[in-house]
Amino acid sequence: MPSYMEIIFIDSDGDARQTNMRLALDSDRETWAHFNKCRTHGVGIKQATFLLDYHRGNNDLSDTIAIDNAGFTAITGRAPKTDAEYRQIDGEFWDAVQKAA
Repeated sequence: MPSYMEIIFIDSDGDARQTNMRLALDSDRETWAHFNKCRTHGVGIKQATFLLDYHRGNNDLSDTIAIDNAGFTAITGRAPKTDAEYRQIDGEFWDAVQKAA
């Protein structure tokens, strides 16, 4: 499994929610380099609305960058969804995990 980056939403209750946004480039080295370029968008954890996680090829969480809505838009080129939309995405994600088990 190649390394990948994943964006997690922090909801209005402070809980982490799946966004279904992941990226793996052609090599682990490229993915790691791209992740490190995203550090320029990092903010303090108290200002963060998202977490950009880097997972190594063995799926271990290796590093995290806290980002805000502006950082999310700069990194993804998209506007963030609403709290309710991310809660729905998260619920659907975990429902699929349970069905697959």
